[in-house]
Amino acid sequence: MAHDEQLWLTPRLQKAAALCNQTPAASDTPLWLGVDLGTCDVVSMVVDCNAQPVAVCLDWADVVRDGIVWDFFGAVTLVRRHIDTLEQQLGCRFTHAATSFPPGTCRVFTSPSPRATREARVPA
Repeated sequence: MAHDEQLWLTPRLQKAAALCNQTPAASDTPLWLGVDLGTCDVVSMVVDCNAQPVAVCLDWADVVRDGIVWDFFGAVTLVRRHIDTLEQQLGCRFTHAATSFPPGTCRVFTSPSPRATREARVPA
């Protein structure tokens, strides 16, 4: 695994770091957008068909806590700004994006939450 990581992952991470909030790399292949809402930052990255980074937008943000988006408006604002910037820089429109979420976070939408205690559900 370490050998594969050095050959495949490390160069891509280095390229992404160099492109962060900079002028995008040229690419004439299909592009894909990914968005990461992290606990300390929001990252939007465009890769080409070879999974090579083409453009990266990063903003430090406090929109996610414990895997849950607690500042929805802030998250949407940042992601929209990233997409607008990337579309303008690359001259294309993104209609889809890839993202992920921590396992177990879907429980937040149950009512009441399985993690809620009686005290949290019923005012004292």
